[in-house]
Amino acid sequence: MPERRRAPRPAIVHRSSVTAQERTPTRRARFVVVGGMALAGLGLIVAGALLALAPAATPGASQGADDPSAAASDRAMPIEADTNHVGEGEPIEYAESPPTSGRHYTRTARYGVSETAIAPGNWVHNLEHGAIVLLFRCDLDCPSIAESIRTSVAPLIPASAFGSQKFLATPYADMESAYAVVAWGWILELDRLDAAEVVGFYRRHVDRGPENVP
Repeated sequence: MPERRRAPRPAIVHRSSVTAQERTPTRRARFVVVGGMALAGLGLIVAGALLALAPAATPGASQGADDPSAAASDRAMPIEADTNHVGEGEPIEYAESPPTSGRHYTRTARYGVSETAIAPGNWVHNLEHGAIVLLFRCDLDCPSIAESIRTSVAPLIPASAFGSQKFLATPYADMESAYAVVAWGWILELDRLDAAEVVGFYRRHVDRGPENVP
């Protein structure tokens, strides 16, 4: 019988024959992945701790004194404990003068520039709705000051989120500064009428009252 030829056996590579140099890149890659995951986890822990320590926003004060949009000249005011409605014409005592929060009448004041004093109980209700009020002292010259506001400030006031100006100006005697711009929980006092300051305050605080309505 003819002699059968055996097929050559395939070469076997043992695991032990893989050199240390060939294993090193794989181990290094594993170390890099594990190390990166550990650093990422540590970063999340640190970020969570910082968020826990960060001060919370103050409700009802245009996001509070830590509001990043507030200018250095804006002064945060404490929110009065009682901010309920009272009967129209009922006497109201405020902790601050001029007030920036507190009890108020059920009716809001009409937006625009007034030559006669509007009761704080009405315009404080506007503040609650996120409006801005410009107060000005005037003894016998209220009409001319009101006209100056009407011509130099009012046209520069932009529309609110509701498509119309949420701005009114009224005489107010019980304050030290000549002018004061107020929002719910905020005040900016001015010695003279400065349209840029008034408009800047308006932009920073409009639509930020506890009741964001027109």
